[in-house]
Amino acid sequence: MKRYLLFDEGCLVCTSTAKGVEEDSGHWLEARSLRDPRMKALLDTHKPGWKHRPTLVIDDGTTVHIATGL
Repeated sequence: MKRYLLFDEGCLVCTSTAKGVEEDSGHWLEARSLRDPRMKALLDTHKPGWKHRPTLVIDDGTTVHIATGL
């Protein structure tokens, strides 16, 4: 199972927060940029029309779950 916290790497506070969450989770959750081409492709496939906002992605190998907030 893969878990990603997608964030705006152009925002220093966002980057710092996301990296802190990744470290605090023991790397159970991986912080990735919303600008990462692989993450953009994943969002385009599983959440067409997605907005540029903090996003949690859980890929269990069968289903991709996507949640947004803020």
